[in-house]
Amino acid sequence: LLRAGDGAGFVFIGKGILESNCVSCHGGEEPESELRLDSRAAILAGGKSGPAIVPGDVDSSLLISAVEDSGLVTRMPPEDDAPSLDTASIALLRLWVAGGAQP
Repeated sequence: LLRAGDGAGFVFIGKGILESNCVSCHGGEEPESELRLDSRAAILAGGKSGPAIVPGDVDSSLLISAVEDSGLVTRMPPEDDAPSLDTASIALLRLWVAGGAQP
């Protein structure tokens, strides 16, 4: 069982989820909305809307709002492009952010 603060970092939790669902559009030389999601540093730097996450603050993290389709930001991935992330993936991303988004 993983808990926030257990040291489970980006490589273990976030990288696989984001690579499978997000990096095809939010990676490389010309990422959508100038947001790269292929490294922790890029996620913290953010894109046009600001930082994608606020370490330790799930409710203020745009990435979480987008994958949960909260209505605060555009749903990601877009409905026309891919299905929503599954509940387990969202829970793991929330855990990673809540734990400080450690690498």
